Amino acid sequence: MLRGSHTAALVAGGSGIAVVFPLAWDLAQRSATAARRKVMLYWVIHSRAQRSWIPEERLDELRRRGVHVTIPEPTAEAGRPDVPAYVAGLASAASGTVGIVVSGPDGLSRSVRNTYAQALRRAVDGRLRVEQFAR
Repeated sequence: MLRGSHTAALVAGGSGIAVVFPLAWDLAQRSATAARRKVMLYWVIHSRAQRSWIPEERLDELRRRGVHVTIPEPTAEAGRPDVPAYVAGLASAASGTVGIVVSGPDGLSRSVRNTYAQALRRAVDGRLRVEQFAR
């Protein structure tokens, strides 16, 4: 799904990074298509301590390989980030197909799913995959 997309967006909430980080890494490793594909990683964290789950060097390496990494201020300090605005913005700015994978709490998944459904109604060509947390 992501490999065939012009824009690949990976959205994680907290430990959902365990699902999307390997996907970002795989897409970044495929340097032959990196120039034609935009890869974005958006990771919502609750506290600064969660940043330690992925070493900064790994995030920097993704950035060097062209992945756009965004980590908003922790929700414990700044409240919930405007994920719908982020998803709507990437969907409207994308040319070609958009593939989104979201892994995180129900509220985050629902927000991404609803926003993306609205974008699809406005003729964005895309696919969405939601990885639910186990209960």
